[in-house]
Amino acid sequence: MAQKPKVAVVVDSAASLPADVLGRPQMHEVPMQLVWDGRTYLDGRDLAPGEFYQRLRAASSLPTTSGPPPDGFLRGFARASAEAESVLCLTVSSRFSSSHDAACLALARAERDLPGVPIAVVDTETAAGGEGLIAIEAWRAATRGANLEEAERRAREMIPRVT
Repeated sequence: MAQKPKVAVVVDSAASLPADVLGRPQMHEVPMQLVWDGRTYLDGRDLAPGEFYQRLRAASSLPTTSGPPPDGFLRGFARASAEAESVLCLTVSSRFSSSHDAACLALARAERDLPGVPIAVVDTETAAGGEGLIAIEAWRAATRGANLEEAERRAREMIPRVT
C-alpha cells in the first residue's frame, strides 16, 4: 500500500484557480456561494464561469457573494484527509469574506469529526490571484513532501509578497 502524502491543500473558490490546477492530487476547493435574484449558486459548480459572465451581461441586478458554510469546509477537510495525513486550508482575506471564520468553525468541528487529522487554517490576507498564488506555492511544497508546518510556513512567507 502506498503511503499517503503528508499534506493536502484546501482553498475556497475565491482563489480563482484554473480547472487544471484544481484537478491535481492534494488540491481541493470549497465553493463560495453566489446569490443572484434570490437563488444561491455554488461558485464554479452550479454556474460555470462562461455562464456566469453571459448572465452578468444580461442581468438587471448584480449577484452578491457569501463564504462557504462551515459544513462545506468540513467536507473539504474530509476529502483532503482521505488523501493526505494533514490538511492546510487557505482562505480569502477575512476583511473581504466570512470564509475564514467558516473555516475556523469547521476546524473546531473537525477535532470531533476527523480526530487525529492535523489541520491548519490560514487567512491569506488577499483574494483572487493573490490567494491563488499562495495556494499554488503551498501545494508545490506539499507535493515535494513538505509536512504541514513546512507547507504552512511557505504559505505565510508568500502572504507579504502578493498584492
